[in-house]
Amino acid sequence: MANRILSIDPGGTTGFFFTDGVKQEFHQFTSPIWKEQLKFLIDYLKTKQPNQIIYEHTNYIGYKGKNMTNLLNFFGAIESLVYTFSNLMVSSIPVNQVKETRKKLLNKKLGIIDLLFQPGKGWFYQGAKINVHQVDAFLVYWLFVKRNI
Repeated sequence: MANRILSIDPGGTTGFFFTDGVKQEFHQFTSPIWKEQLKFLIDYLKTKQPNQIIYEHTNYIGYKGKNMTNLLNFFGAIESLVYTFSNLMVSSIPVNQVKETRKKLLNKKLGIIDLLFQPGKGWFYQGAKINVHQVDAFLVYWLFVKRNI
């Protein structure tokens, strides 16, 4: 089976980037409730059947509100998916690496083929407009691939 990768920028609005090595697609799901995020993710996994998930993680727990609790619960749920989907591997990329990469792109200190920021217009991937959560999901994928070459 081809390497089917799903990368995730988790949060109240979760960005998704999926590739099967040929096609790429972006999605998003918005809910402050981690169990709703998990249900969407499980349904998506059943449809796309990735063998690898990579998600953006943080260990910043200085903010102890409900949103952070939901995010940490979602992290745990993502990690535990390997017990439900037997052919699935789960990895993560630190949030600071994702944010630093996006900053380099904005400051034109880095270029990634097919990913473009246009001031006043936003982000584009292969000419299609994407939002910042989808950008971060793509950067999670890009950093993972770069790390594993």
